Amino acid sequence: MCSLFICGMAAADEEAVEKKLAASKSEFEKTIEKLRGGLLEELKKKAKAAQKSGDLSLLEKIEAETKAFEENAELPKLLPLLLLTKNYESDLRKAKSKLEAAYETAIKEHTMADQRASAKTIQQEYEKFKTSSVASQGGEDSAIEVRRLEGHSACTVMSAFSPDGKTLASSSEDGTVRIWDWLAGKSQKILEGHTAGVLFVAYSPDGKTLATASRDKTVILWNLAKGQKRAIINDHTGAVSGVVYSPDGRTLATASDDTLIILRNLDGKPRIKLKGHKQTAIAVAFSPDSKTLVSAGGDWGDAEKRGEVKAWNAANGKELWSVAGDFGGVWGVAFSPDAKSIAGACLDGSVRLWDAATGKELSMLKGHSDRVLWVAYTPSGKTLASASYDGTVRLWDVAVGKEKAVLKGHTDKLSRLAFSSDGRSLATTSNDQTIRIWQLGK
Repeated sequence: MCSLFICGMAAADEEAVEKKLAASKSEFEKTIEKLRGGLLEELKKKAKAAQKSGDLSLLEKIEAETKAFEENAELPKLLPLLLLTKNYESDLRKAKSKLEAAYETAIKEHTMADQRASAKTIQQEYEKFKTSSVASQGGEDSAIEVRRLEGHSACTVMSAFSPDGKTLASSSEDGTVRIWDWLAGKSQKILEGHTAGVLFVAYSPDGKTLATASRDKTVILWNLAKGQKRAIINDHTGAVSGVVYSPDGRTLATASDDTLIILRNLDGKPRIKLKGHKQTAIAVAFSPDSKTLVSAGGDWGDAEKRGEVKAWNAANGKELWSVAGDFGGVWGVAFSPDAKSIAGACLDGSVRLWDAATGKELSMLKGHSDRVLWVAYTPSGKTLASASYDGTVRLWDVAVGKEKAVLKGHTDKLSRLAFSSDGRSLATTSNDQTIRIWQLGK
């Protein structure tokens, strides 16, 4: 039964309410169509670019996506097709704001019983949009795959964003390094020089040099502008698994199966040899102030014991502390942005945090079902990402030690991952021979 207010409403009032509802719904639909039109235009531009470059494989893929989009394009499924356009975030914020306004108007104006259906439709559409991956602004609590880079002919091992975020370097067991315009999904350069799988890549802080480490026991320093070798470092007697520049750009560190960590000048010449690892040395990382180096390694064949983590004074090479445990080899290490803790990727399937000053274990994060090979912090330090042989990336809330999200997309074991300098993009490498790019919210 309708209320006296509703039953007594004048016909003119009813007509006014209907007009407001119609206007709200119209604004909602216009916003949706505007986004759809913008996305379709982006796809057409990408198709033209692919045709011009002669990339028939990419063109075919884009044309298939365009056809599917035109036939049945649900807004919540369209984010990967946005292709990270410059206006992507602002457009979404504006669209979301308009949809919220339309929804609020509809709820306030549905005083007539026969108008509730219209209001409910708007509400349902808005809720669908709001909870979709497109509208979600979940901060660092989630991420979605937005790009897949293909071109390597064997497992991809490591990737790194350039300091300005415009390019991405990737290494592979195929012995090559590729430089990508990752926004366009296009390989710009192929660096060939190693005679075996390339295990690590690292940009210098100024972005002008790329250091690549290989199973062939060498490190090559590349002049990126020319795509030529600056220097070849060949003083290790085992595969070189890690190479990293200090944040201040003054030191280069390398780690090898020969158990040595070597601190070097920027031209690659040895400055200090750090001896102390009993097992293979795999990973190295500098503290944010460049004063401390942490190194890690172990025995790949023993996933439960023999893990090693050491901290060193980067100025004089003095060992500050050492941790050995039953967590298996530690294949990846990372300093937290506040330099208070060190995260380690352990072969026993755990992620462990140690006090950066003392080496005392602070916590253990469990969730992966297989070996963990790499860890990296977002620039804010709030989120830690881990890559595992179980084929997933996990995002962890560092403050509470809880898992926030599980990223699935690769079809084989993961090896490593890297964040862009702004923390918005995450690159992952895998045995499936691809590099995947994931977008995190603000």
